[in-house]
Amino acid sequence: MTQVVTLLLARHARVAVDGVCYGQCDVPTHMDDEEAAQMLLTQLEALAASPVRVWSSPWRRTRGPAERVAKSLGVPLTVDARLSELAFGAWEGRPYATLEKEPVFQTWMANWQSAAPPGGERLAELLARVAAWHAEAIASGDRALVLTHAGVIRALRAEARRIPYSDVVTEPVEPLRLERAE
Repeated sequence: MTQVVTLLLARHARVAVDGVCYGQCDVPTHMDDEEAAQMLLTQLEALAASPVRVWSSPWRRTRGPAERVAKSLGVPLTVDARLSELAFGAWEGRPYATLEKEPVFQTWMANWQSAAPPGGERLAELLARVAAWHAEAIASGDRALVLTHAGVIRALRAEARRIPYSDVVTEPVEPLRLERAE
């Protein structure tokens, strides 16, 4: 008999910075870790979901609430860098208003599907690391809560639907709202 694996995904709380490229920067959120964790726990209870593991990216906006959820549920927490947002390299922490004036940024925007930001990663690298993590998570057989980022969730949506990332890139990913991924 095949075990059904359920991965419940959630994006971190809304960040408290506006107009900044923050990909893999540690930035604050508008909600403290305990409040964010409670929102996730309430949804888990409403779904009668019982994760046996919590996964998180290493960034504070995901890791803090994930630690609290794992502790509350009495399950292990696995922090995995493959669940990180796209690395924007030299652009991390810089205002978009400044970046948009730079020719290298404009060139990247025209070629975002294949180019990498200076010192950052290409979309293909994000998709490959997320796919590798997903294969491992499915192979484990664990029912799990995954606290991550919009880019990762979109990558998993595209993989599940077998469509290009470009088809999901504009789809909203609401903060702290659970969605299933298989």
